[in-house]
Amino acid sequence: MAGKEAIACILDINPSMDTEDDGSLTTRLELGKDAISKVISSKVLAGKSHEFALFFCGSDTSNNFLHDSMGGDYKYVEEVYDTARGSCELLARLSSLISN
Repeated sequence: MAGKEAIACILDINPSMDTEDDGSLTTRLELGKDAISKVISSKVLAGKSHEFALFFCGSDTSNNFLHDSMGGDYKYVEEVYDTARGSCELLARLSSLISN
């Protein structure tokens, strides 16, 4: 049986992610959100106490520990969800933070 995991999910929210992927009706951003949601859901439903963090890259905001502690490096990276146990709240937050 595997031990507890800490998983950092990073989602590119750059404007180019609003492009539909290969002629489909789904944007790259939606595909990325869906992939992260599936990873979190599978871990939460398995009843494991894994921890997750959620970061956006390509953000207008620079809000992360490394940016703050290193005087301006790591720009355009936003820590959205600090490392905590995965939950339905995290999934809801992921869905509500980015709307097309």
